[in-house]
Amino acid sequence: MIETFNRAELATYIQSKTYRNQAAIPISYHRALSQIANPRVGADDVLLIISKNKKEVLGYLGIVPEQFHFSDGSVQKVGAMSCIWVSPQARGQGIAEKLVRKALALYDGQLVGADYVPGIKKIYDRSEGFHTEPYDLSGLRLYVRANLARILPPKKPLFRKIKPLLKLADQLINIIFSFRFLNKKFTIPANVRVETLEELTEVDYQFINHHQSGEVFARDLDAFNWMLEHPWILESPTVDALHQKYYFSSFEKKCRHRLLKIYNKEKDLIAILIFLHRGDHLKLHYGYFQGASIDLVGKTLFSFLVKWKIKTFTSFHAQLNDWMEQQNSPALFTKKIQRNYVIGKKLWPTVEAEETVIQSGDLDAGFT
Repeated sequence: MIETFNRAELATYIQSKTYRNQAAIPISYHRALSQIANPRVGADDVLLIISKNKKEVLGYLGIVPEQFHFSDGSVQKVGAMSCIWVSPQARGQGIAEKLVRKALALYDGQLVGADYVPGIKKIYDRSEGFHTEPYDLSGLRLYVRANLARILPPKKPLFRKIKPLLKLADQLINIIFSFRFLNKKFTIPANVRVETLEELTEVDYQFINHHQSGEVFARDLDAFNWMLEHPWILESPTVDALHQKYYFSSFEKKCRHRLLKIYNKEKDLIAILIFLHRGDHLKLHYGYFQGASIDLVGKTLFSFLVKWKIKTFTSFHAQLNDWMEQQNSPALFTKKIQRNYVIGKKLWPTVEAEETVIQSGDLDAGFT
């Protein structure tokens, strides 16, 4: 059976005994509340699709209603696939494809997905609703401090066995190379003032909007503050019993958005940066700044990588990445990375255009 949930139905569902007593829950409680609060959700928009039998949930697909901006200035509601899961006992039955086809039908083919795992690409292809080639977003990852104990164990069983040794190696490497943080290059420039924010104001958004040219998934002020005020991952050292039944992340020891406003010596606002600080990893989700200010913005960013004791930093901001590759950064080493987006056939011609801009935090990525 396939069951769908709009905003009102989802609100009722997460209060039910059915939701709490089942072996696997299809959405975390606070993620559901966030979805319900999305300012872009219409009363009939489907947010969750479940495949189930009489006993249990077999699979699910989450959808975030978003806006797509065409090159002619028109705006279309689209669905952003936010997660897809099928029970290990139910795999091989075509459930994932059925969920995707249902989502395509509900959103009239106006469907997108960000940062999908490689194995699911064949499911998107079989659905025939998406452009065959993904949209690729190039990124840069800075390894600022050694973090072998976190990076290597998921890759091979051997690394899991020697995790204590990897922790010791991290400590030694970080002690040996900590002297580089004393470099004055990694302090806030003398002619810069920085403010930290909890939310964006109308004035802040006016600055952002001035720099949103070409963004196909551009957020407005309400959408930005919805993302900041309704997180999908809550800070907690433990995961409660209910959310242990949810496959995707719902709690993290450290997970918060960080907002920086940067001013020059003339007291002009030159940049707004929005990050997600999750564990020891910092991600730049949104970067808006005047091109001529790149040197001040970049140096200020480096200072906060040191101040916040970041181990890994990720950016998909092309201009900033080009600048960082030419600098003596605080990183031990850097790595080029790539994020893939699956795009509905009807949307592909606009996304393919050269002037298209996708920010790292667009769609559901801004929450994770």
